[in-house]
Amino acid sequence: MKVFLKGFLRNLLEKPWRVSASLRYLLFLRQSRRDALLVQKVGATLGLAVLSSHRRTPSHPRKDTLFILAGGSSVNELSPTNWEEVDQGLSIGMNFWPIHPYVPDILTSETDGKTPSNPFLNNLLSLIHI
Repeated sequence: MKVFLKGFLRNLLEKPWRVSASLRYLLFLRQSRRDALLVQKVGATLGLAVLSSHRRTPSHPRKDTLFILAGGSSVNELSPTNWEEVDQGLSIGMNFWPIHPYVPDILTSETDGKTPSNPFLNNLLSLIHI
């Protein structure tokens, strides 16, 4: 029964109907709220400010170039000159970027949509009471 219900609901969400689009949007908002709570919890635990679209961070002047840094193997091909260029822009490290020696301006994590947030970070944060 559970498998049938799950398949039925997935099929409903994939339909091109207005009600399906509304349900997808509500699920997106729920996941966004979960992600925002995780970011706030990690930021508070680490004593870091979180990125907000409602305010500018005074310690980061406006820059013309944005670098999004991810954990693919191609990052190992960047030269010291490339890293100097990254230093001139605004950089965002994604997911497990903290294992890399370069420190970006901003760190972020994303979820896969199947779990409410990053299990590794949840486990780490469960050890710290805030």
